[in-house]
Amino acid sequence: MAEEKDSLVLNTEESAELWKRYVREQVWMHLEKVLENAVSGNIGVKYSHPEVRRLETGPEYDTKKADGIQLNLVFKFENVIDIDKDVYKN
Repeated sequence: MAEEKDSLVLNTEESAELWKRYVREQVWMHLEKVLENAVSGNIGVKYSHPEVRRLETGPEYDTKKADGIQLNLVFKFENVIDIDKDVYKN
């Protein structure tokens, strides 16, 4: 399955605001297109915890704090769909 990836490099508050706007637009665009065909799914959340210190046995993490998050959205369709025609039609 082909996967499209976009990325932006952030340096300032202004670019952070552009990043937030970009993420909202992309997430909503994809949600609007795939929810129409979805019959079930799952939402997964995985936190990235900051390292407190490094021990001989490995890093120790502060599990009550997060320095990042990964969201995983899974959509299942009742029938096989044509991605170009059914999802990303113009």
